[in-house]
Amino acid sequence: RVDAELCRACGECEKACCFEAINVTQVAQGRKQAIVTEALCTGCGVCNVACPTGAASLSHFKDEQINRMIDD
Repeated sequence: RVDAELCRACGECEKACCFEAINVTQVAQGRKQAIVTEALCTGCGVCNVACPTGAASLSHFKDEQINRMIDD
């Protein structure tokens, strides 16, 4: 899931996703946003870590849980 208010369309999440589940797409004139294709998303959390603004998040896990899994 991507929070449209926080997303700067920088593409970091798109680059980080090895499942190609995220694409930065034009959503309105002059406005781009990262869009997640839910069918391709495995919920691994890499996009969450890569996102500099915290716009990318997983609906199943809290940020603290993801960071703990990565640290282990």
